Amino acid sequence: MGAGHGRTSPDTAKEVEDDASAELAYGTCGMRGWRENMEDAHLAHLEFTPELSLFGVFDGHGGGCVATYVAEHLPSIVTAELKSATHLPSASASAVPGCSATVVSTALYSSFLQMDVQLKTETAKSALSILEQAEEAAAEAEAEAENKAAEEAQDAADAAAEAAGGSNAGEEDEGLGEGHPLNDLDDDQEVSVRLGADGSLEIGVPQQAEEAAAGGAAATSAAGDALEAAADAGAAAAGEEDEDEDDGPAPVTMSLSALKRLLAGHGGGMSALLGGGSGGGGGDGGEEEGEEGESERETLHPAVHCGCTSVVSMLDRKRRTITVANAGDSRCVLSRGGVAVDLSEDHAPTLDRERARIEKAGGVITDEGRIDGNLNLSRALGDFSMKDNAEIPVQDQKVSAEPECVVEPLDGSEDFMILACDGIWERLSSQEVVDFVRARLSPSSGGGAAAGAGGKRARVGETKAPLSLSAICGELCDECLADDRDEHDGYGCDNMTVLIVDLRTLNGEREKPTKRAKAGAASS
Repeated sequence: MGAGHGRTSPDTAKEVEDDASAELAYGTCGMRGWRENMEDAHLAHLEFTPELSLFGVFDGHGGGCVATYVAEHLPSIVTAELKSATHLPSASASAVPGCSATVVSTALYSSFLQMDVQLKTETAKSALSILEQAEEAAAEAEAEAENKAAEEAQDAADAAAEAAGGSNAGEEDEGLGEGHPLNDLDDDQEVSVRLGADGSLEIGVPQQAEEAAAGGAAATSAAGDALEAAADAGAAAAGEEDEDEDDGPAPVTMSLSALKRLLAGHGGGMSALLGGGSGGGGGDGGEEEGEEGESERETLHPAVHCGCTSVVSMLDRKRRTITVANAGDSRCVLSRGGVAVDLSEDHAPTLDRERARIEKAGGVITDEGRIDGNLNLSRALGDFSMKDNAEIPVQDQKVSAEPECVVEPLDGSEDFMILACDGIWERLSSQEVVDFVRARLSPSSGGGAAAGAGGKRARVGETKAPLSLSAICGELCDECLADDRDEHDGYGCDNMTVLIVDLRTLNGEREKPTKRAKAGAASS
């Protein structure tokens, strides 16, 4: 749960995907909502093996790089674990044979722990760093575009006011203040910023270094702290910290417009502007991360401050069983004749068994239900800053990657299965979601032309024309989206990802769906 990070309106554009096989159909939708970045990911393999289908939803926090990486690499780990559990050579290229529910459950359990091991490797570190940099670059580009649009609107307003006999001249840009010498420069002017010996920001520009430095001394202490943290992390990464060095950190180059946003405390975020990690770290984005955790965040390895929940479902189409592995507060729910059956349990620090493990590992749970004032969930992949006790097993850390596994036999009455991040479940109960989807599910939902994934919001229990599965997912996202950031105590402001698997063909309740394998954006 959490409020949006400074957006004035939600982004309701949707990334949708539909596909179908001879026995199954699925649809997905992802929506950024009030968040600055989209940090969720998913996977869907209708024919993961000749008998097994694999689905998963991953809700990122502190950035989206871990969720994206896990969605890409977890399937290969699952394959290796299935082969290991069935005593096949790891290098075997043959398809994994039929597996009992026990084998599948064991493989999924081991895969989560192995995924956490892989995340610590240098190869994963490099991949995560690239993903993180791409995310930050996209956020900065969007901020620049928004600033440019705002400046053009302000220029038009100023011109209109001047034409009417008034003037807005003298109203300086944010972050610098009236009369500041840098206000005479163009916003695209490159400036260099470094932390001075007295803790102030020294700002240098061609021909005006002294004036800029004097003006920079008035920078906010928060900006200075952010620059110092980023510089210290960079020095540590390069192994160049020297107690005898008094020269201070190297300057950071940025545009004047970026500097103004930095001093004003908004825009792409201080850490993004200074080359540090992406914002966040709370259970679903970290909007309330403790001040100490924010200032001391590691930047050496992205997965130190970034992680993701993981809910994965393996459907055995031959044996008619579903095995679910879950770590975190994303959820998998089965609709059995319209009755919601939870196949996972949300992992919150306040659960008795979770609290016992966290406190034994040295963690403290705040009144707000956050571990050490940071994460509001107790199991996740990544988040290695919460897994740093070398004296205890990985399963017993404050935040654990250990999944809970559930095996559910199918009796033929099941309609669908839904996997979704907590942005859905914090607004609606499992039964309300099942009712919402079932009211929109039709014989054509798994195939044919897709209906729009946006449009007029439909309320719970309301029936509309036949929709594709991804369109139903999109309407569910719209249903759970908060109209205002301040309503519902911030609930409904998170990223949202929904994945629906139609089980009716598998159970012989309808004709085989039309195969469709297209993904893309849908209008909001």
